[in-house]
Amino acid sequence: MKASGPRRYLVPAYNFPARFGSMFYMSQPGVQYNGMLGKLDEVSIYNRALTSAEVLQLAVALLPMKLGNFSASTKNGTVRLLWQTLTESQSRDFSIERSADGTNFSKIGELAAAGQSALTKDYEFTDAQPLNGNAFYRLRMNDLDGTSSVSRVIVVNTASKTSGVKLYPNPVGDNIQFQISGNEREKVKVEVIDMAGRLHYTQFINLKEGNQTISLPVIPIAKGLYQLRVSGQARTHVVSFVKN
Repeated sequence: MKASGPRRYLVPAYNFPARFGSMFYMSQPGVQYNGMLGKLDEVSIYNRALTSAEVLQLAVALLPMKLGNFSASTKNGTVRLLWQTLTESQSRDFSIERSADGTNFSKIGELAAAGQSALTKDYEFTDAQPLNGNAFYRLRMNDLDGTSSVSRVIVVNTASKTSGVKLYPNPVGDNIQFQISGNEREKVKVEVIDMAGRLHYTQFINLKEGNQTISLPVIPIAKGLYQLRVSGQARTHVVSFVKN
């Protein structure tokens, strides 16, 4: 690396490493002054110092999308994904991908990106139909030129921490039977929801401590794939089933 001398003068070469913000005396190469503590305080092109706004525009043009925080949380039977971008350049959109095993991912949603930004941008996506148990999430960041990059993977456990639900038989006929366990008495809401999010059945049940088996009629429900959602004050459990 060559340390720059005065403008319009021959650039001297030193046999020791130079760094931003350091001053070296040509007559005393062993002496240096760390006025800026190694920080870059000026960028020049064609012998002209750029303004801070020009430096910012240059950074946006050169830097790709950079992902900041990426987190997930569960609430009321859904998974909420939050993430930030620190910079964006020619970004098009985000593909939200989910997996049950951490290897095979499928797209569950899409969100438009900012396009060009040197400022922090916040994004949010809610998975209203999460998997039961462990669910793996990642972001595919797509650019306008057709290229894409993949974020790190995060895992969320949507299973109830204080109880379990076992549904049988599956597929079901005219009735659903499920067993639920709990550590205390509580009132829960039982819902049957289709894959489009439409509610087909709801009932409130007062549970007792320990295991309890409950039977629900589903005769009017058409054949197809559904979810049984049991939610209490501090827990939610979702089980998928097929109606014959």
